[in-house]
Amino acid sequence: MKRNLKSVKLIFTICLIMSSLMTVAYSASGISFYDVKTSDWFYEDLTLLVDKGVINGYTNGGFKPLKSVSVAEFLKMSLVATNQKIAEPVGTVWYSTYVEAAIERDYIDSNYYTDYERPITRGEMGQIIDRILELNYVETTKYINKIKDYDLIASFNKESSADVYIAGIITGYADGTIRTNDLADRAEAATVIVRMIDVSRRIIPIVKTLSVDGIEIGMTKDYVLSHIGQADEILANQYGYSWYVYAGDYNRFKLIGIKDDIVVSFFSNIRLDSTVGISIGMAEATLKKVLTVSEYSDYYSGTYDNLAIKFYSEKGVDDGIEGVLVKDSNLIEAMNPTDEATRNMGKVVFHLTNGARVRNGLLPLIWSIQARDSSYKHSKDMATNDYFAHSSLSGDNVVDRMKAEAISGSYYAENIAAGQYNPFEMHYALMHSKGHRDNILTERIDHFGVGIYYSKSSRYNYYFTENFFEI
Repeated sequence: MKRNLKSVKLIFTICLIMSSLMTVAYSASGISFYDVKTSDWFYEDLTLLVDKGVINGYTNGGFKPLKSVSVAEFLKMSLVATNQKIAEPVGTVWYSTYVEAAIERDYIDSNYYTDYERPITRGEMGQIIDRILELNYVETTKYINKIKDYDLIASFNKESSADVYIAGIITGYADGTIRTNDLADRAEAATVIVRMIDVSRRIIPIVKTLSVDGIEIGMTKDYVLSHIGQADEILANQYGYSWYVYAGDYNRFKLIGIKDDIVVSFFSNIRLDSTVGISIGMAEATLKKVLTVSEYSDYYSGTYDNLAIKFYSEKGVDDGIEGVLVKDSNLIEAMNPTDEATRNMGKVVFHLTNGARVRNGLLPLIWSIQARDSSYKHSKDMATNDYFAHSSLSGDNVVDRMKAEAISGSYYAENIAAGQYNPFEMHYALMHSKGHRDNILTERIDHFGVGIYYSKSSRYNYYFTENFFEI
């Protein structure tokens, strides 16, 4: 847990530290240790610290870059490098005032170290730096996923390890691990200290991401609400989580799936933020060059960095990706088609339809309860009586059904579908068909309702009906 600043004195100290980060300058004087070459990876960092008086060599003219660093030595280097005023030590323990200052300023806990002369670990270096700089990265999931040994890090050390990794101060090894329990040597300590005081020397981890309006898989609900506001609707789905619907402005339409206060899924057919090379509207041929995908009748499917992604397009109508559904690849979706979840599928289809209309330069439709009811009754009738057609077995048609719900319009239209198990595949199955797509994208309608019926014993399980009309 992060420590709160305890006094005005400490606040002033932090200001001094941050000031020091702005004034680092490299010396051109060079150094001369018999065991250090100018080609060594740490040479520039060591030069800076020697010139600043942060670190010294040994009397025999060596630096001993592979020798371990003690806790006391690292505390002294950290405090001197950040220009903090430390009293001269009293007595025979050379590091006593550095330890006292570190405890007083809350950089270390007084009861954590029992031996300040023992070697310091990489994780302990990170703890000290994290508390000196007061790093505080809120959303760390996308970076944590890159740390291959993160699960092996002690719980009390996870936050600081993530912070210094994200800040580019303590980086990982070629195999993706950061090895917090490994002892730090003098060369490593020199480089870490320089990265602490000089932002330009840090190596920030590169994370390729997929997001919508800055929201990514693994973020918290609180973060979502604080950054993009309250949802316009919250719709529980059949997979055990809820869609947070952002449809106040369909030019920024998105669905954020949240389970146990964590983002597990998102969808948009308007925009996508990506450093992977994926975008709404990209050609299907381009997608296949960017990512290895499998092709299905209604979508393409691929995986990337713990994400399961579905790409929807109007195949045969328009060669372009028109919707992207992103999920945590570890998400388990056990279907539970409650009445509420089934009704909510209809509302999701409504928003998908409006997103598609706005993307195509049309006005969004108005939700009609009467059209929903006429649609639902027809879906139920088809499921119950085992048929699939616009005309019922009793002979009534879409106009008859809507007029029975007191709808008086100048234009009527209907789409039906069956067998799809989520609103995305249902919507895009219709968009793949020119006639159904024309109903969705016509200028002649202004009201819309969707009715979905689920029956485990029916031929197709799910039956969908969309009713459109113009007043």
